[in-house]
Amino acid sequence: MEKALKEKGYIINAPVGESMLPLIRPDRDTVVLKRFEGQAKKYDIVLYKRANATYVLHRILAILPEGYVLCGDNQWVREYGVKKEQILAVMEGFYRDEKYIDVHSGKYCLYTKFWCLSLSARKCLLLLYRMLNRIKST
Repeated sequence: MEKALKEKGYIINAPVGESMLPLIRPDRDTVVLKRFEGQAKKYDIVLYKRANATYVLHRILAILPEGYVLCGDNQWVREYGVKKEQILAVMEGFYRDEKYIDVHSGKYCLYTKFWCLSLSARKCLLLLYRMLNRIKST
């Protein structure tokens, strides 16, 4: 993954984890990631590498002097102190089924504002979302 980013400047990947639900569905949606060039802003979705060498796709919630504060859309616990050197790529958009959704599109920006501003209520929203999905799948 890192080699492809260095050589091509971008990768297209299908995330497998559930941390970015409901926006990105694991094994169904694909993300377009552009090599990190040192600039990331609040609410960007970034691919970074943790100290244990796992790759994670999460959203930037804040930029502090000691590092980035990140969190998955399907989570409410923030991860503090992610360093600039750990960030490998920034999401440019994603494919949901056959449709491409750019991170600058109106619907995406609306989702981002709503979802990030509701972080304090996210635990309740996510528990409700998970309950509804369980009911729906039975």
